[in-house]
Amino acid sequence: MKTLMWLACVICIGCGKQDTQEVQLQKASLQVTNTSIQNSDTLWVDKLSSDVQWIGRKVTGEHNGHIEVAGGFIIHNNGNLKSGEILMNMQSITVDDIENPKWNQKLVDHLKNDDFFNSEKYPTAKFVFSEFKGKGADTHVNGNMTIRDKTVPMNFIFNTVVDTDSSHATGSINIDRSLFEVKYGSGTFFEGLGDKMILDEFTLNFNVIAR
Repeated sequence: MKTLMWLACVICIGCGKQDTQEVQLQKASLQVTNTSIQNSDTLWVDKLSSDVQWIGRKVTGEHNGHIEVAGGFIIHNNGNLKSGEILMNMQSITVDDIENPKWNQKLVDHLKNDDFFNSEKYPTAKFVFSEFKGKGADTHVNGNMTIRDKTVPMNFIFNTVVDTDSSHATGSINIDRSLFEVKYGSGTFFEGLGDKMILDEFTLNFNVIAR
């Protein structure tokens, strides 16, 4: 069983100094108490093996890209999922469907500014798992999504495989950005947008591995 010694070392990095982005990500991610894992095993999210794809849609088409998984953990007891957290690095947003470098960077910059996710001010987004029901391809999850420092309850279904040493979860979640006050081009906040309207709902397709 992994212990919290590693966690303690990580959080101590940079103490007394201005936090780097990496330290901020680590601090935001790992809020585990001794009580919560006393009789359970903790699996740490493998950032390099995990991946999140985003898909955003507008009246005239759609765009897609990726967001790096910045960290997190999954707590289970004898293979039964109990709780967990997945952290996403909003400063890592990419656009994958625009080949022209100039227009690609223009959309990346727009997604990162205050019209959308303001990733400089809010460098992370996270989903905190509070309840799991079912197993395998019919795993129902309840939890809270935090974007731009606003937290909204959400639930979805994903496919998971859990054993004593690893957990692999795949699935999709549709998110209404208007609930997080992401207003740009939204028909919820503005009228008469016509074909310039950007749909409120976007999709995150995730592939998360914890070990």
